[in-house]
Amino acid sequence: MSLNEKSALAMGILSLLVLAWFASMIVPPVIAGGGAPGPAELPLILGSVLFIIASIVIQAVLRGFSPKDAVRGEDDRDRMIMYKAGAYAGSFFGFVVVWGLFQYATTGNADAMFATCLIGLLAATAACFGLQIAFYRIAH
Repeated sequence: MSLNEKSALAMGILSLLVLAWFASMIVPPVIAGGGAPGPAELPLILGSVLFIIASIVIQAVLRGFSPKDAVRGEDDRDRMIMYKAGAYAGSFFGFVVVWGLFQYATTGNADAMFATCLIGLLAATAACFGLQIAFYRIAH
């Protein structure tokens, strides 16, 4: 496994954990019929800061264990895989944002739009890393 593939795997797992955490705060009230909860600033800030810190630590550890790969950098294949995965994930996120805007236009509920866009952003991030792993596996 190349360093970029290991990085995508680790970041994909981290993204799924953050997605599950945020979804656990948003989805149960919706299922219970209470509608989407308003954005709570502390969990959003805490989740974002922890995601950033964990990302930095993960990348430092991966590069520490693979210094030769870290110095090598990215080649054209790596850039194409990341571009392709990002394009698919970005298209998915665009669809989710349009869906969130549609929700807001039809219900007037900004909290539902925010929740939809947040879950969509986190899902698109996890999907981007998952697609990178799939494209690396297909390329081998």
